[in-house]
Amino acid sequence: MTTVRVRFQPGLRPKIEKHAMHDQQTHGSWAGEKTGAGNNLNLSEVMNLISGYDSLKNNVYSAEDTVNNRKNNTNKTPPPIAPNHPLDEGQDYDTAYREYNKKWLEWAIETQALVLSEKGKTYLDGSPAGVKKYVDDVIKQDWFIERFGNGSSLPKLQVKTANTNAAGRHILRMTKNQSNGGIVKQENIISIDRQATKDESTILHEISHYATVISQTSRYSAHGFEFARNHVYVVGKAVSPERAARLKKAYIAKGIPIND
Repeated sequence: MTTVRVRFQPGLRPKIEKHAMHDQQTHGSWAGEKTGAGNNLNLSEVMNLISGYDSLKNNVYSAEDTVNNRKNNTNKTPPPIAPNHPLDEGQDYDTAYREYNKKWLEWAIETQALVLSEKGKTYLDGSPAGVKKYVDDVIKQDWFIERFGNGSSLPKLQVKTANTNAAGRHILRMTKNQSNGGIVKQENIISIDRQATKDESTILHEISHYATVISQTSRYSAHGFEFARNHVYVVGKAVSPERAARLKKAYIAKGIPIND
């Protein structure tokens, strides 16, 4: 998902720079198809393009669930059992619980694992470093830059992992000074939940949000047809044309108008 956040220091709320736009529900730019230069918009302009109304969000996730078919990828190993408290005399509960936490995270990562490509096998080892290497590799591929651009007009993309309430997020965030409206801090982040560090489908979903953000030039919804079309393209290149074809078919079946 794409999360847009604007933070203001205490005081008067400054106006955000506006960018000319028009609604684009059934047509739109094909993500830098002609020039490959991206949209060259700054963070304020990009944030103003994203509609707060995201009517196709549930359809997008439902379609992707049918393609991912996680029932066939579920870890069959039972979860570790937490230590009793208090432990027998002479044992350290805190040490035992830290070990349990480590084993539980390893189990959770394997339970959600969905590695789809050779690139995924190379990088996605369950570590935060593996996620970062995977994202960096994908967004620096020639096919990605030619289609979407390199995002150089936005703050550099950060790739983070943390314990969150969502498997993945693409976050655009800025802090502005309340007195003069100057930008204090800008952030452009792909955030992946620690348990999803071997879930290639989730990571590609967030990469596709990033691709849409750096290439879209007209108003759009976070999970609109622009995102769906871009995600099909990214999956086709990063995983396989066959998987992309299944994904496109699933999107169309859920009423997402990308069959153009």
